[in-house]
Amino acid sequence: MTHFSLKTLLSLSLSATLLLSSASALTTEQAKLLLEQYYVEDLPESVLEADTLEEVIANLHDPYTVYMTAEEFESFSSQLTGQTLSGGIGVMLAGNTEAGAQVLYLVPDGPAAQAGLQPGDLVISVDGQTITTDTDTAGLLVGEAGSTIALTVQKQGEETTQVVTMTRAAIHFPTVTYYSLGGGTGYLICSTFGTTTAQDMETALLALEDQSDVWILDLQDNGGGYLDEAVDMVGLFTEYAPVTYSLDYTGDYTPDSPKQSIQDLTDAPVIVLTNRATASASEMFASAIRDANAGISIGQRTYGKGVSQILLDENSYPDLFDGDCFKITSGRFYSPEGTSNHVIGVFPTLLISPSNTLSVAKLLHGTPPTDSTNFLMLELADQVFYLAIEEGMNSPSAFLELLQALPPSASLYLGQGGETWMPTAPDELAQELSLPFQSRSFSDIDDSPYQYAIDSLASQLLLTGYEDGTFRPQQTISRAEFSAMLASAVQPFLSERNFFSDVAPDAWYAPYVNAMAAYGVFQGDEQGLFHPNDPISYEEVVTVLNALIASLTIDGAFWAEQPATEQDYATYAQYSTWAVTAARNLELFDCLIPVEQPQQAATREQVAALIFETLDSQHILWN
Repeated sequence: MTHFSLKTLLSLSLSATLLLSSASALTTEQAKLLLEQYYVEDLPESVLEADTLEEVIANLHDPYTVYMTAEEFESFSSQLTGQTLSGGIGVMLAGNTEAGAQVLYLVPDGPAAQAGLQPGDLVISVDGQTITTDTDTAGLLVGEAGSTIALTVQKQGEETTQVVTMTRAAIHFPTVTYYSLGGGTGYLICSTFGTTTAQDMETALLALEDQSDVWILDLQDNGGGYLDEAVDMVGLFTEYAPVTYSLDYTGDYTPDSPKQSIQDLTDAPVIVLTNRATASASEMFASAIRDANAGISIGQRTYGKGVSQILLDENSYPDLFDGDCFKITSGRFYSPEGTSNHVIGVFPTLLISPSNTLSVAKLLHGTPPTDSTNFLMLELADQVFYLAIEEGMNSPSAFLELLQALPPSASLYLGQGGETWMPTAPDELAQELSLPFQSRSFSDIDDSPYQYAIDSLASQLLLTGYEDGTFRPQQTISRAEFSAMLASAVQPFLSERNFFSDVAPDAWYAPYVNAMAAYGVFQGDEQGLFHPNDPISYEEVVTVLNALIASLTIDGAFWAEQPATEQDYATYAQYSTWAVTAARNLELFDCLIPVEQPQQAATREQVAALIFETLDSQHILWN
């Protein structure tokens, strides 16, 4: 799925030669002219010299720039409007139990809603077939439009059952579905950002606002869609604006805010659920919530697609297209704080396994208990949540993983009765509750001045220690080891190219070195050698991280182009001349840690601290 904007499209035109072409399949030369006009970067010579449309696109090495036939474009467009069933009853059910399946969501005016079903009702059988844990209930509900179906239903709060008959019809599930989980939690599922997503989300928030003191917004497997819809959806949760900046093919940064008609509808915190398939506009939404301090994220790091596309079709160029479409990467987008999620993705506040993501979110509530006994209070990312210990012990795997995932920025308190809370540590609480706590940190960093930084990265599983559970913080680090540590933080796309002659393709570190070289932050010496086994100096690390910041942030890109002044050379005289600009920039971004001799080999704890300060200062970590 992609995200795009046509705001500036209709005011643009190409040369007369291009516009005089017939309305047939796009030619190679037409594609080149469109790319020269709209593509976000300068085109490689291999693209301009290509002989076929297929070669043009292949030589870009951009998976998001594609040509679609009329049939492919129709299928693509239909995915942005939600899911349509040819024959159904318009109901979403929870997982099966031996007692049946509970109604979670009803399509407005669908057959099930018209028949009187309501969320919380229990469906016991379908056409006489009793629902068990092994029943394919969804398969039983789907059939030909116009056919009848009989459900045995136990209405919520009633002991008796009744048979409800209805007629299947064409059903359209919107891009947003929703229901109350009880206990003050509203559950919102956004499958894509389509043409009505912000409107659908507004409907959901208004329907559940009286029942919800915390929102779970599920963006797992949401690959994106219309960027404007995602921008508007941010405005429903916070007044923080602008919510994104776009760098387009003209080189200009444009702020984008929700439409004036969009109103902030809730002050309740939002828990955003993400996974590796959360991409594009979904990542923009998550990063905007992060920068606005409007909630937290639970799950896995997102995909890392921070570029936007323009759709060129018959609406914009009727002389060029006839149902087909050319989708071109035309911009990059940045969070409100000016940070890109491209390649690096959006980090969750709590890194949780896929199997426990939703279960962990369900444990967190927004309303304080009247009596704190047997409750926990969690302060995390400027939010306050409450957790009933008994509820946690009923989901021990999720509860334990939550405790293990807490970063050092989190504060945990154990209720003492009334309104009294006492600080507690996750490992101490787990031991008291007989839960087998396993720390994500290391056994030998208690005396390190950079313990907080190391623990923060460890909570995201970004650091690798040794088999004995140690980190060996004062040990120097080789260039190869540094490449692995940095690649863990950046998650660059792997490269098939081998950039350095002294990096053997089968070496354990080769994928990391080559990936970071392809990303643009690693360079060799004058002979093109990397020297993987040599120690890396502190100032070399500083230079690499300066290049990383330049690739990720608006401010970083600006300062990377500002040459060092005479005052800079005097201020950073202890650095080699080639490292002065980088040292100045990291100081500006509050990333630099003090060292007396930056030419000396960096230690593992220094590198960890520099990486943490870089990610934290650039609003990449969600702490």
